[in-house]
Amino acid sequence: MVVRTSVLDKIPLLIPQEDHNKVPEFNFSLKEQEWITMIKKCNNMKELKQVHGQILKLGFICSSFCADNLLSTCALSEWGSMDYACSIFGEISDPDGVEPDNFSYPALLKVCARFRALKDGQQIHGQIFKFGHEDDVFVQNSLINMYGKCGEIKESCIVFEQMDQRTIASWSALIAAHANLGLWSDCLKVFGEMNSEGCWRAEESTLNGKQEPDVLSAIISGLALHGRGEEALRIYHEMLKERLEPDDVVYVGILSACSHAGLVEEGLKCFDRMKLEHRIEPTIQHYGCMVDLLGRAGRFKETLELIKGMPMEPNDVLWRSLPSACRVHRNVELGKVAAKNLFQLNSRNANDCVMLCNMYAQAKMWEKMAEIRTIMVNEGISQVPGSCLVEVNRKFYKFVSQDRSHICNDEVYEMLHQIEWQLKFEGYSPDASLVQAKIEHSLSKAGNCICTYKNISRFSYKDSEKCQNV
Repeated sequence: MVVRTSVLDKIPLLIPQEDHNKVPEFNFSLKEQEWITMIKKCNNMKELKQVHGQILKLGFICSSFCADNLLSTCALSEWGSMDYACSIFGEISDPDGVEPDNFSYPALLKVCARFRALKDGQQIHGQIFKFGHEDDVFVQNSLINMYGKCGEIKESCIVFEQMDQRTIASWSALIAAHANLGLWSDCLKVFGEMNSEGCWRAEESTLNGKQEPDVLSAIISGLALHGRGEEALRIYHEMLKERLEPDDVVYVGILSACSHAGLVEEGLKCFDRMKLEHRIEPTIQHYGCMVDLLGRAGRFKETLELIKGMPMEPNDVLWRSLPSACRVHRNVELGKVAAKNLFQLNSRNANDCVMLCNMYAQAKMWEKMAEIRTIMVNEGISQVPGSCLVEVNRKFYKFVSQDRSHICNDEVYEMLHQIEWQLKFEGYSPDASLVQAKIEHSLSKAGNCICTYKNISRFSYKDSEKCQNV
């Protein structure tokens, strides 16, 4: 279909939305599908109001397609407006307008979710019952998402339990609702229930039957996240063999996979192929993956050359990947450069500060470490304690460092001691250099430099969240 993209320029600026009846007549007409295309091409609220005014003038607001697309644009655009979306919905809910359908409600619920408009969402939920759309799966999924984004997880669960038919999108919406509130154990519980009902396996078989770039891109990203770089590369090479054109998202996944798996040369080849063969201009995400890849390998000269040659300014994510690598490879100078740039970008979260403290402590730069600690205290920056989840008989148990609250506490620590003994028996030697450095600093301040290896190893085990081995 040929779209008249210049039509928008022919529409003069409309004044206020309430004065739509003053819009002048024009000597051109558009088909409904062309109006929808124009809605999607709007870049700001001003343009959307222009198009909306013409739609009202020509009577296309009676079309559910136009109304739904107006609502979707308000929901998905960065410049969207809750009030404007409600006014559009009011027009189609008017007795003389078109009755809202199972596309109108999800579009408006997306707006409510985005702006955390719980009361408006609850009113819409009431209208859904009034017009008989409460059993529509598409609407129910949108309700789960809306309540989850608004922090009402109980309401999300109620809607989910009332569903007669659940799709993979239904389960995903419920998992996302729990994740939005940081209920990670509940996320895993819901995922386990989904898997036990066979929903995931059915969907997985569908994915296996598709060979589309977006599906393969998702698989590559998933493998990268779990450090399975060689498998990700195998799928990437299969894409090339099938003459499927990888896009920029695929290359973010494949470069990340190479980074996590330590496949430096493969990563460099893929980066060059992306630019030279597929004519894809690297974005900040691609450069971030390459900085992480080279940094992990200790190739800091190439890392700096890459950063200096970037066509854009490095962001905090890129600089954040360096301190950890600098600590491992003992390159304090580059770590200081990364720290300076992070602070200039006003990026001072707990993880950044802890990484820098560890780097300075390992290099015995106590004054620098003290400066970071002072910043953390003055700005109220604190690290959330790390935790782990263990599943036993479909129940999840949460543990944190030095946790002794579990009912089976004695058995748990007995098992830990057995594991520690077995590791020593097999010849494992923990890297306690960071802990040793901190102990030496503390003892030197007290005028006592005596420190045995036995004490160091025991301390490093008990204070595992500060040890490089964990």
